[in-house]
Amino acid sequence: MYLCPHIYMDRIREKSELNEAAAELLIRESLHAPAVHCSYYSCFQLMKYTLKSALRISYKRQDRESQNAQGGSHLYVRDHIVKKLVTRKEKNRFIDKFKDLKHRRKESDYRNIEIDRGKSETALRKAREIKRYLIQKFQL
Repeated sequence: MYLCPHIYMDRIREKSELNEAAAELLIRESLHAPAVHCSYYSCFQLMKYTLKSALRISYKRQDRESQNAQGGSHLYVRDHIVKKLVTRKEKNRFIDKFKDLKHRRKESDYRNIEIDRGKSETALRKAREIKRYLIQKFQL
């Protein structure tokens, strides 16, 4: 899904695409723990891009405000997106999906457990679900 580098693209969005492509490649090469990591960051980077593009919160402002945010930059970004969702069901679904993906990334990065193909493929699928939702919801 890598996009042509010759066409101008926001660098954070480009990194999101690169991380998704990296996750695919890592899964093919049976490098499952880093694939989960890349899947998560592919999603998180598109969330940051969503704040900038759809909600008009610059990257500089995101960086500044998230430094003092309870829960850090990841929850800062998530919470700003959730504020723009309409129904309680929509908000809960988004929070649950993101929380699950973040949990999988933490397991992959920090726990002394095996990360197999099933776990890495599930992480990539969940990241893609969130990304598709953001693209559709915020017309990215």
